[in-house]
Amino acid sequence: MHMTPEFWAIIAVGVALATLTLNGQRRLHARLDRLEDRLDRQTNELGERLGRVEVGVAEVRERVAYVEGLLEGLRDALRDVLVGKGTTEPPRPRRAGG
Repeated sequence: MHMTPEFWAIIAVGVALATLTLNGQRRLHARLDRLEDRLDRQTNELGERLGRVEVGVAEVRERVAYVEGLLEGLRDALRDVLVGKGTTEPPRPRRAGG
């Protein structure tokens, strides 16, 4: 087989295309690695935030339970006072300014 200039031109174009393809794949792989690292960081940050929110929700639930206990005690005390007056109906709330 005789190596003509056209043959060498085809080989050169093939090598150039292969080089461009490989370089593009390397750049794409590097970019995907950076995006994956960024996604991992953001996922970790969201996990930390969620943990803080869960702690806050637990604190709110404790406070609500405490207030509910106080309200139950107040209801019981009012019931005791009302039963002593011969009624079980709570007094009607008064309107402001009236």
